[in-house]
Amino acid sequence: MATLGWSSTLTGSYVTNIGEITSIGFSLSTDHADTTSTASKYAAYVPTTIQPNTIFVSALYDGSSGGDVQQFVREFKLKRKATWTVTFPTGTFRCDGYVSTVTVASPYDSVVRLDLVITLTGEPLFNGA
Repeated sequence: MATLGWSSTLTGSYVTNIGEITSIGFSLSTDHADTTSTASKYAAYVPTTIQPNTIFVSALYDGSSGGDVQQFVREFKLKRKATWTVTFPTGTFRCDGYVSTVTVASPYDSVVRLDLVITLTGEPLFNGA
């Protein structure tokens, strides 16, 4: 588990040590159906299916904060669905998903930056917030 600022954390079924998280969040959206009447000049829509979208994470590794970049590369290669939990100070967000993007860069001396996207599937669960 890794911690950001005000106690925000990320854990996964197969990944527990993420390094020094610098940014974390999730994205949700909804599809919509067009209900525009031919008598109207303006489009009208109603919400339909909820799309759980993604969890996005940025983390830094310098050898002292723990974590292993290779664990994300392994999960990316395995295409294995896992349960991911983002814990914020006001509640938790949990959903199944798989690692869909891993970007590794070394912008600073002896520091590796990881940008991670987890594509979510199924119904997300909210607690608190």
